Amino acid sequence: MRAIGYLSLTSPPRGPNGNGNGTAPLAAPSLVEQNANFLRYCETNGFAATAAFLDAEADPDPRRERPGLQQLLRHLSEPSPGFTLVVIQSFRQLGPDPTQAVRTALQLRARRPARLIGGRRGRRGR
Repeated sequence: MRAIGYLSLTSPPRGPNGNGNGTAPLAAPSLVEQNANFLRYCETNGFAATAAFLDAEADPDPRRERPGLQQLLRHLSEPSPGFTLVVIQSFRQLGPDPTQAVRTALQLRARRPARLIGGRRGRRGR
C-alpha cells in the first residue's frame, strides 16, 4: 500500500499557558522530525512512502490557504489505482479547531479510497 505524508507546523493550543489546562504546551515536532516519523512509520508497517506534502508556516488563521494541504487534496483527486494511506503527526495539523480538522479529514477521505493515520504512536483515525 502507498503512503503519503502531510507535514505541517501547528500553532500552540490557545488558553492559559498555551493549552488550557494550566500546564505548559508540548513543543510541536519540527518538519524534519515529522518526516523522520513518517518514514519510520512506513518502514515499520510495510508501506511504500510515495510522497510528502508540507506547510512550513504555523498560522492559526483558518482562512489562510495551506498550499501543502491543497497540493495533497489535488494529488488525491488524480486517478490512481489502489488504496492510499495519509499519515499525519497530529489531527491538529488538519485545522485550527476540531470542526475545521473534521472538515479537512472528510475532504481527504472523499478524494479516493484512503485511510488517515495520525498521532504520535501511529494511532488510526477513522
